[in-house]
This record gives sequence, structure tokens and C-alpha cells, in this order.
Amino acid sequence: HCLGCNFAENIEGLEAICSALLCNSDLQDRDRIKTILSWLNPIVDSCMHIWNVAGCDNEKFHEAFKNFNLVSRWMNFFKHPKAFLFTHHATYGFEEADSGDAVTIDCEFVKKFFGGCKRNVDLAKILENKPDVHVRFPDPVKLVSGFCEDFEDFLTFVESKPIVRLLADRTVIDQFYEIEDAQED
Repeated sequence: HCLGCNFAENIEGLEAICSALLCNSDLQDRDRIKTILSWLNPIVDSCMHIWNVAGCDNEKFHEAFKNFNLVSRWMNFFKHPKAFLFTHHATYGFEEADSGDAVTIDCEFVKKFFGGCKRNVDLAKILENKPDVHVRFPDPVKLVSGFCEDFEDFLTFVESKPIVRLLADRTVIDQFYEIEDAQED
């Protein structure tokens, strides 16, 4: 497989899962978003790995690809729930839902508390033993659309000649671009 084929397999799998989720009305919101994230996050991790192989800085990756960052933070929420484990019967919905006076876990919340360990003590003070916690996931269509925008930008980065040359020692990417370049002539 070349790098492009590996990405294509993941994207095709994501498309199939999204289609299946549209047809299955029995799934809860939490399960839908968790399934989508479980397909998006490995692609984001792969992109970050390529970024690192290219010698680029992690902070710049997060700045350049804000939607990728959002995917990673929400996946961290599921993989490493931290003090969320100590809440009582949280409710789940999408971003439009009104949470009233309850503690609301939304995109800004996960960006703040699920990107490392620095704020774990503050997170515990907010969530532990709370009976009224609402989790407001991002709209799945907006989440996937934002991911696609970042992925297109990432592919533009990968397609640049210096990056193609750098990656050519590690993958079959150069054959893909040689074929593409020949077709353009």
C-alpha cells in the first residue's frame, strides 16, 4: 500500500460507518458520536505522525488543524474520562440542546480539560459528585465537515514537493505523484 491507499481505506471505512449510522435510529447520541470519533481519530493520529516525520512542531499542527484538534480532544474525553467518571447519570445530546444551570461539557470544555493533565484538579472540582451534568457533543455533520476541511489542507501540505521528497524514503508516495505528474503532462 502507498500512503494514499492507506488514507483512502480509512476514509472509505468512515463513509460506510456514517452511512450505517444514518440508517440506525436505535443508537444513542453518545454511541453515534463515539463511533464517528473512533474512525476520525486514527486518521488524525496518522496525519500528526506524518507531520512529525516531516520535522514539524506539534503546536503548529494544533494551530493549523483546529478541527483535528477537536476530534482528538473529544476522543480523549471517551478514552480518558478523568473526573467525569464521578458524575451521576449525565445526559447527552448535541450542541443545540439547552443545559440550563447544569454543568455543561461542550467543545470549549473538552478543549480546556481534555488535552493533558494540567487541569485535572480543576476538572475534579467541577465534576466530582455532580448530579446535573450535560454533555453536548458537536453536531456530527459539522464535525465531519470540519475534519474534511482539515484533511484537505493536510493533503495539500503532504503534496508539496519538499514533503513528497522527504516521505519518499518511508513510503510509496513518490510513485503516486510520479503517475499523477505524468498524467498532467
